Amino acid sequence: MMSGARTANVPSLPAEIWKIVLEQIPCDREGVRTHAAFALASKFFLKVAGGRVGMALRALESHEEDGDMIITFALRTLSALRAHAAPHAPAIAERLEHEEERVRRAAVRALSVLGEHAAPHVATIVRRLEDEDEKVRRAAVEAIGDLREHAAPHAAAIAERLEHEDVDVRCAALRALGDLGEHAVPHAA
Repeated sequence: MMSGARTANVPSLPAEIWKIVLEQIPCDREGVRTHAAFALASKFFLKVAGGRVGMALRALESHEEDGDMIITFALRTLSALRAHAAPHAPAIAERLEHEEERVRRAAVRALSVLGEHAAPHVATIVRRLEDEDEKVRRAAVEAIGDLREHAAPHAAAIAERLEHEDVDVRCAALRALGDLGEHAVPHAA
């Protein structure tokens, strides 16, 4: 791979890094290699960040050509940093409205590990139950379940989705209420 060479839909990193990444992926199928490269690049980004939240936060502001992928990697890094990322929940939550589904999904997942720090943003996560993208809807259901008592005050809003026209949204609402369990009872009446 030449210096600065790019693989379809893969963010820019030094050629030496991509060479190492791609050597680790024995499959010849481009889609499989690309997804594996994303996973390895995310791991690399986390290692480089070394617990430094600032680096990931700066990446959230990316306006580069591949900015959505860089933002996605930054959100994955913040998710992995868990408690260290908690004070930055508002910056993460802003990405719930991003135009790219992978960014919205990564933002939902990043918030899902922040517990009480994500509580002010649960209403926005609940709205993602109606996202146009199935993967974002699924991530929202999982996040609501992960946030349990912090999401419970929104049980009524989740229960309203039980009558939604889209069967996937109805199923997501059922699953979310099931995940909330007893935490939902006082709020879903």
